[in-house]
Amino acid sequence: MSLNIFFASIVLTIISCSFLIVFTIYKQNRVLKNLLQLTSLIAKTTNIKENIEKLKKENIDVSEEIKLNSVIFYSTKEPICILNKDFKITSVNPAFENVLGLNLETIKGNTIECINTGIQDEDYYKNFYNVSSSKESSSFQMWVRCADGDASYHLVKVTKVLEDNLIDVKQYILIFSDITDIKENELEISEKSKHDHLTGLPNRSLFIDRLDRSVAFSKRNDIVGAVMFLDLDHFKSLNDTLGHRIGDLLLIEIAKRLRNCVRETDTVCRLAGDEFTIILPEIARSEDAAIVAEKIIKSIVQEYNLEGNKIKTSCSLGIAVFPNDGSNVDLLIHAADQAMYNAKKEGRNQYKFYSSSLDIEAHRKKQIEKELVNAAKENQFYLEYLPAYKLDNSISHYDVLIRWKHPTLGDIKPNEFIPLAEESRLIMEITDWIINKTFKDLKSLLHKFKEKNIKLSFKLSSVHFKQNDIVERIVDLVGEDFIKIVQIKIDEPIISKNLVEAKEKISKLLEKGFFICIDDFGTGKISFLDILDLKFNAVKIPRELTKNINDNEDYFAAVRSLISLAKNLDSYITIEGIENSEQNDKIEKYRDDKVFMQGHYYSKPLGLKDLKNNI
Repeated sequence: MSLNIFFASIVLTIISCSFLIVFTIYKQNRVLKNLLQLTSLIAKTTNIKENIEKLKKENIDVSEEIKLNSVIFYSTKEPICILNKDFKITSVNPAFENVLGLNLETIKGNTIECINTGIQDEDYYKNFYNVSSSKESSSFQMWVRCADGDASYHLVKVTKVLEDNLIDVKQYILIFSDITDIKENELEISEKSKHDHLTGLPNRSLFIDRLDRSVAFSKRNDIVGAVMFLDLDHFKSLNDTLGHRIGDLLLIEIAKRLRNCVRETDTVCRLAGDEFTIILPEIARSEDAAIVAEKIIKSIVQEYNLEGNKIKTSCSLGIAVFPNDGSNVDLLIHAADQAMYNAKKEGRNQYKFYSSSLDIEAHRKKQIEKELVNAAKENQFYLEYLPAYKLDNSISHYDVLIRWKHPTLGDIKPNEFIPLAEESRLIMEITDWIINKTFKDLKSLLHKFKEKNIKLSFKLSSVHFKQNDIVERIVDLVGEDFIKIVQIKIDEPIISKNLVEAKEKISKLLEKGFFICIDDFGTGKISFLDILDLKFNAVKIPRELTKNINDNEDYFAAVRSLISLAKNLDSYITIEGIENSEQNDKIEKYRDDKVFMQGHYYSKPLGLKDLKNNI
């Protein structure tokens, strides 16, 4: 009898000893590798009969080891929970009770779901049971409710223990390791990955996620929302002029102002560069979006003081309303983007709502872009010549104008395809074609142009000025013999944006003998000092000013001022856009032999046949 009691004591001691040994290992090594060792050793305690027989035969004295392991088992800080084959709790260690604030009496017979914080759903636990029962060992990450009421995140190592027959499941051993700090770091990194590092605003990824949620919410609750696309006007020019640091400071201030213009429930995002988006997830009507847009525009135009630099800027806004303008994220992004570009096209510093007509326009733009590639090869281009008249009614020069008649799209206006040609850099090939075609068609008349000192005027774009060999290229196209009858027009806004480069190229063209005309005079941002430093022969006052001189004295005053300035600079002057006798009469008294008139009042653009008769 005493022998049985002795061996029973040995059994209990072995169980405690096993726990003590493995937890000593675990305390020394907190890694998953040692968790495997730990759970493996715990599992061995279930084969107690074999251990007893072994001890009987080997006469091993384990009493001291049992005492040591017992102390380790009860003092370990790692929670351990043992489940039966039906996943019901049968035993827990003191650490489990302390950390989770639950004693064995209250949870015994329950499933592990009793420690759920509510974060894991029913599907999570279905997967937990399925995986645990199908594998010898497995790992899970789980939020659990702790004694202090907070939730902590644990790595749970599950080991399946089999019966002696090595087939049936006897129990499951769960060891919990607190990895809350690791999880919080992961969440922090994840959160940072969804925000713009410069402004702290949500980035494109988070914008798409929130817009998707807002659209879904609007569908479920039958409400209206809006998304806005915002782009700063002329930001690249400002960035190039003042440097990227000032540009970054401006973007930070823009972000602050945008946040101040919306509600806490709204979302302001930075997509990239100077592009921002705003999500208004719930508005009473579409007009509410317009109110917010007006507030934003008024805020953005207020002066900025950045490291002593006083800066003014503006923005263009596009608005799409959901669900009317799109039922998903992609459609709404497209709609708001189209509306924003329409706002830019119509003058900037304003907002525009999306309309289906913008899609029609965008489709036409894509068609034109596609057809532009082969237009010259397929002889779809043709030329017209617009004369400018001197005071004695003789001709000063002809502006060479390109026209495009497409077989299916019909007549395509230059203001439709020229900007696209510049974007795609096809403008280089098109300009070559214009010059070559002009000199080919007028070959028999070129001697008359030289005799009468009538010039042929060609326009260069900003793309041309970025070519290092542009001067040599123009010389090759024209030929040394006819340089004197060629006038090169350059828009003043192009010069103002590329001043140093423009001065260099213009000087070289002048040295070669070309006649240089500043087109759209008075519409750029070039300073008076730069104008004085810039060498040129002529200026051209645009129709945007002359068309309003009958009705607006301010416009007329501006035209008079530009005429006076050009005369004082000893420059020839072409005044374009003279369409009626009233305009002509107003300007007539300011004319002299260096002031030329151009417009439909004098002549419409001429075809080749009419030009030959005209000259």
